[in-house]
Amino acid sequence: MKKIICIALSFVMALSCFADVRDTIFIADAKEQNFGSHAPLINEIYFSDFATTKKIERLPLNAVAFGNTAKWITKGDKEYKKNNFKKAAHYYKKAASKGNSEAQYKLGLMYYFEQDYAKAKTLFEKAVAQNNYHAQEYLGNLYWYGFGVKKDIAKAEYWLKKAGENAAGDANEIAKHTYNHIATFYLFIMKDKAQAKYWLEKEAEAGSYSAKKFLESEAFK
Repeated sequence: MKKIICIALSFVMALSCFADVRDTIFIADAKEQNFGSHAPLINEIYFSDFATTKKIERLPLNAVAFGNTAKWITKGDKEYKKNNFKKAAHYYKKAASKGNSEAQYKLGLMYYFEQDYAKAKTLFEKAVAQNNYHAQEYLGNLYWYGFGVKKDIAKAEYWLKKAGENAAGDANEIAKHTYNHIATFYLFIMKDKAQAKYWLEKEAEAGSYSAKKFLESEAFK
């Protein structure tokens, strides 16, 4: 999976529909948080923690049900950060085979950026069965863009809203990307400013400076 970095970064730039409108705001946000200009998306892709002193809390795993999956995921994350994608996939597969939704999502995302959408969809669907909101978000993406499936905006909206509803229970720093993504969908695809505002407010409540500034801009006056 050597080309995953280029694919991932290309997708980030294509996905970030707010970039043209909110470029200066993203820069302001980056200065405040010490993130890159698209840190929420990049964090999602690389599975790494944000560059802050605050530790992101993750939901506890059921050690009895999943055995060594937590260790396998940790090993997978370490290999991924070192760009050892085959080794990372090996560990994620071991954990995913035991039914761990985090591993299913991460492995699915690797296939997603390799454009193997059939495998990605299968893994996302397994993860969504356990209410994994990251998987719900990217399953929504498949239907939004018609990646490996027939484009279906209604299904995209369903899964994105599900993701937003479930994101509230996760660490705020991670949830911000999901809220931003949903707001983008409503603003540019559904042309529903009221819903876009609702999700931007969620993002702002989670601590996003850029969302707060965008809500104060002419676009929402």
